Amino acid sequence: MSPARTLALLHFRETDATLLPTDDVGALHDLDVDAGLTMPPVAAAFTGFGRAFSPGFAVDATDVVPGSTLATRDLTIRTLIAWDVNGQSVYGQPGTIVARGKGNAPGEFVSYGLELRVVNLPLGVGELRMWWQDTAGNVRTQLGGQFIAPGPDAYMMLTAVRHWVSSSQVELRYYAGDQLLADLVSSDGDIGGGTTGTFCVGTRYAGGAPSRFLVGVIDELQVLNYEITAEETAATWDRMARLQPRGYRAIRDLLPPRAPISDDPGSRFQKLLRIAGHAVGYAAAQAENVRRNLLPDRAYGPALERWEGSIVGESPGPADTAPKRRKRVTSHFSQRAGSSMLGVQAALAELLAIAPSQLQFLGFDNTQREDWSAGLRIERWRADPPAQWTIANGALRVQAASGANLLFNGTTRNWYSCLLSVDATPSWLPGAPSCDAVLQVTPATLPPGAEVGLVFWDWGRVNGFFVGVRNSGGALQVASERFLRAVSQGVTVHATTSLTSHWLQLTQNTSDLIQDPTGESLQPHTVRWSTTGPTTGFSSAGAIPFSYCVNWIGMYARANVTAIGTALDASFGAVAVRSPRGTRPFHWYVYRDPALPGTPDLVGARAALGRLGQAFTVVGVITSKSVLFDDVNTGFDSEPCGGF
Repeated sequence: MSPARTLALLHFRETDATLLPTDDVGALHDLDVDAGLTMPPVAAAFTGFGRAFSPGFAVDATDVVPGSTLATRDLTIRTLIAWDVNGQSVYGQPGTIVARGKGNAPGEFVSYGLELRVVNLPLGVGELRMWWQDTAGNVRTQLGGQFIAPGPDAYMMLTAVRHWVSSSQVELRYYAGDQLLADLVSSDGDIGGGTTGTFCVGTRYAGGAPSRFLVGVIDELQVLNYEITAEETAATWDRMARLQPRGYRAIRDLLPPRAPISDDPGSRFQKLLRIAGHAVGYAAAQAENVRRNLLPDRAYGPALERWEGSIVGESPGPADTAPKRRKRVTSHFSQRAGSSMLGVQAALAELLAIAPSQLQFLGFDNTQREDWSAGLRIERWRADPPAQWTIANGALRVQAASGANLLFNGTTRNWYSCLLSVDATPSWLPGAPSCDAVLQVTPATLPPGAEVGLVFWDWGRVNGFFVGVRNSGGALQVASERFLRAVSQGVTVHATTSLTSHWLQLTQNTSDLIQDPTGESLQPHTVRWSTTGPTTGFSSAGAIPFSYCVNWIGMYARANVTAIGTALDASFGAVAVRSPRGTRPFHWYVYRDPALPGTPDLVGARAALGRLGQAFTVVGVITSKSVLFDDVNTGFDSEPCGGF
């Protein structure tokens, strides 16, 4: 998006018609007339001089740098004008104020045009409306805003604002003075325009011929490539129509009564008084502007930028409107009761375009539970190979065909695994154990040499603590085996069992670390198992040393042979993994259902929520409860990755 700037500014301050009008920002060459047209004469105007336009009188110019006055997105056109309604009705309507492009070729397609037309002549009702051409050259005339014309000698400030949302949506606003005439939405977001287009004032071209001439006097004309707010429009009109004339009147009233001074507004002395008076009025206007528009709910321009950058630390998006930017800033000051639910609702509801009661708050404890009712959620579980892990009868099922290679001996790791990433901080400090996991496993068929169960795993160090049900030469056993740096520390048989459901638990114990000769820091672990139920009938074996560093916990199927003799089939029921020292409780989310209507400001809401979160918490706004890479709904690149 181009930086906000004035594209063209025409003051028409020339005192003689032979002087070509110029653009004060230097974007246009001097404005001249095409063949068959006449230079509009100089006329007295609101701020001094202007140009009187009528049929056959119009000016145009090309860009000094091609494309410098082109605008196909956001746009504001404002003008000081005296409009002759009766003249408009006589000479045809509408009358063109400005058109950027002559419309007869792609390089001349009109990217913006503004015109006036008579709606009701007896009542003096006029209409201000925009138009442009699309990328195919079709003319798109927009609905306008209607007003009562004050008469051919009365000046008014007319403003037209276009905010581009998408190729199928454009917002349009029209003002007369400080009064909003219309706030409209158009579907004509396909806006054309050529780099070499001609900037035309007082007429538009059709088939290469000028037409729709304006009847009136233009004092000033400004075109900007961004949208002007209602507050700025009101402040500008208040300065020109009230405060600067009042300043001039105040200077005149200071003169001695009956002083031998000309009262002619065109006299040299009155011009000097007007300069001084307008300076006083300008200062008064700036003070009034601060009084009205300093706070962030009405700020615009540099004031709003200071609120964003210096005070609340915001960075607006390139397509953000002023109202959206204001909402983002004011949300930072809307919190009540710290980061309470009511405070967060009050701060975010408007930004997320939703009722406060429709926001969902997601918070977590240190235990992750899975009963598989939601299926195998790939955003939580790393299943390898994926095809061998399925959901059947409300449980997680692992299968391996006869002859499959499930050999796991530390060096060779052809196992099947389904693992959950855990946030397990070291437990060598006094306190609760760092990891604790329990699951249910039911082997349906378990060939000799095969094993299924629970594992604590560290990918980086190739450390693994396996607790499972294994078939050892036809005998089913509850056994455990530990690997440190991919080297087996031996197999421990805990019990003889059968093909039935087993509840297996592995817990890290709180104790001083034991330094192993391999360089590992070990701590005691306890193995527990039961064939009775999840809370009864447990036997245990404690003080089994294993590394305290665990980053994955889950289910596995492996073998001590290169090819299993028959098919393997086992199911895992409910799983619970607890990391008492993890950081899950310090991550919380505000969820907005994307199926609800409205257009949420997610960037603004996330920034505002970041200000509301306590120092020891990490917060985020989400529209999806699943966290997946390359999914635009999850906010993966902007939200904390923890908790869910």
